[in-house]
Amino acid sequence: MIPFAPTLSIRAKVLLVAAVLLTIPWLGYRYVVEMEKFLREGQERAVAGLARAVATALHDRPRLFLTGPVGEKSPAGLMVTNLTAAMRLDGQASDWERQVVPLHQRSLGELSAAPGGLVFYSLSIDLRAGRFGRHLYLFVRATDDRVVRPAGRGDDLGRADHLLLEMEGVAGELRRWRLTGDRGGELRAEGEQPGGRWVADPGVEGVWLWSETGYTAELRLPFDLGSERVRLLAVDVDTGRGARAGESPVEVASLAFSDTEIDLIIKGLARSSSRIWVLDTARRVLAQAGSLQPPAPSASEDATGLGARLQEHLLRPLYALLLQQPGGPQTEDWLAEGGLEGPEVEAALSGIATTGWRHLPDERAAVVSAAHPVWNEDRVMGVVLVEESTRPILSVRNAALEALFNLTLAVFILGALALFVFARHVSVRIRRLRDAVDRAIDPQGRVRGEIETPASGDEIGDLARSFVAMLARLRQYTGYLEQMASRLSHEFRTPIAVVRSSLENLKGQSLPAEAQVYLHRAEQGLARLSTLLTRMTEATRLEQALARAERERFDLAQVVSGCVEGYRSAYPGRELTFYLGASGPMGLMGVPDLIAQLLDKLVVNAMDFARPGTPVTVRLEQEGNQALLRVLNEGPPLPAEMQGRLFESMVSVRPNTKESGEPHLGLGLYIVRLIAEFHGGAATLANRQDVDGVVATVRLPLA
Repeated sequence: MIPFAPTLSIRAKVLLVAAVLLTIPWLGYRYVVEMEKFLREGQERAVAGLARAVATALHDRPRLFLTGPVGEKSPAGLMVTNLTAAMRLDGQASDWERQVVPLHQRSLGELSAAPGGLVFYSLSIDLRAGRFGRHLYLFVRATDDRVVRPAGRGDDLGRADHLLLEMEGVAGELRRWRLTGDRGGELRAEGEQPGGRWVADPGVEGVWLWSETGYTAELRLPFDLGSERVRLLAVDVDTGRGARAGESPVEVASLAFSDTEIDLIIKGLARSSSRIWVLDTARRVLAQAGSLQPPAPSASEDATGLGARLQEHLLRPLYALLLQQPGGPQTEDWLAEGGLEGPEVEAALSGIATTGWRHLPDERAAVVSAAHPVWNEDRVMGVVLVEESTRPILSVRNAALEALFNLTLAVFILGALALFVFARHVSVRIRRLRDAVDRAIDPQGRVRGEIETPASGDEIGDLARSFVAMLARLRQYTGYLEQMASRLSHEFRTPIAVVRSSLENLKGQSLPAEAQVYLHRAEQGLARLSTLLTRMTEATRLEQALARAERERFDLAQVVSGCVEGYRSAYPGRELTFYLGASGPMGLMGVPDLIAQLLDKLVVNAMDFARPGTPVTVRLEQEGNQALLRVLNEGPPLPAEMQGRLFESMVSVRPNTKESGEPHLGLGLYIVRLIAEFHGGAATLANRQDVDGVVATVRLPLA
């Protein structure tokens, strides 16, 4: 048994072969991935080289750095960041986060006398400081367990929670401001005058926002570049007695300012895609240049062409889902209290230059960082930290992959379309050849047509020419078989005549009784042989007669009725019924004698296979523009495997022919089919549904 295999057309197989083209984008993807790895290694080397170059420019210049032992952290020190733009005074930290200003956190606590004894009062302050132009910007967010606000606009500021800002000049002169806010959120600033008087200072601008858990202040004041020391202090008046009653200001931070020379050095060496930090040994930021934030996307022009619209609205959103995107602006989470921390910084403070990788919070892009120590002779004075994001590499990689996918998609579509057109052309040629072969041979296996000899020299052309040669040989062979019956009949007639005349001569002689028996058997065998030869040539003579027959219009009902009356006379001992379902004449174009011959064959078959005592029925009905001639009997049903073959030549289901004494070659129903097809109809055999038996049906078109 042949195992079942799925059937695939040539077009499907060609499309499967075309799927091999999908390996092209995979190979391209692997190439881009390797290029990305190479670019990352090159980026790491470039960042390390930049850190080394900046550190070399700062070597042996101790006056540029704040002193302090290696590893010592100063919680009260804060390096003021050089801002790239002025801050918006709205009490929000978003501007500070965008410019990556370090956050300084200070937790304060003290014991104070109260009516019930000593009580611990706490205060936590987050501070950011920046400089832009000739102004100093401060952002303070305080968390207090007990908030004390000014009672009114004319109330002494010292009786409420407030900040003190001190600036000491080179000559030792000290300037002080007292800062707080009223209940409406407006900043109130007072400068100390000689004699200890506090006077409102309109030069200090900003906002002061109170809350249930503390306050937020954002302010701007003129800054003198000649100031040597700037301190911010906090006064927490939890006892309600006010600063004059005993609360002492507590230092929040001492502000330090980077040297302008360091800024010039790192700005001259910085690249647009990198950020440079210069730290002292206390990890405080002395200078910073550059940013890791991606540039603002440029406004793209509206897509006008079909390809541009397809790229903009279909492919690019699809690539955005499949490819890792560089991501947008990110806030850094590694700026620690009082300075910058990280394994690279710690290694550089120990005198070891190192590089490292870390991911941004969104996990889309990575940052490569390189830290290099700054030396003064044999002592580390500071650290240069250079960072660079992989966003540019991701953007280049995505652009390369998009171009690769677009090219691959175009090539695959064009290649698949070309292969599909080619496969369709091949399949059309094969189907035409198949149809030509089907038309050339009729259902009985006779060659009735020709196949046009193709001029193409490919394999399909060779196949067609092979079919042409095969049909020619088949036509010769079928012609030989069709003429064999006539030739045999012609060749056997003379020997049969000789045998018959010899038997007749012997019959005239006086022979013993035993010889008479053998003579009788010889005569019976000769008669059977003559019948066989007659029936062998009957189909051939009928085909020749059909080719020469002249059609005429006649009444089918009248011909069938006359034949049925003749059968009743020929079979007096059998019951034959006739049913005519049409009231008027049934006109048919054809040959009446052939219709009678057709009905003879059907009735003889029905009589031979009917059980004794059962009727044979002939029915003639009209169905639309067709006449239905049916002959029914009751007897053995047709074998299922023979129902479609009984109208072929030399096919019979008779078990034997000895009972009737007449030979049967299986040509009767074959003749029925020839006559039905000559009249434009068809003949079928089927088992009856009501009783065991067979019904023969002939459909003929009416004229």
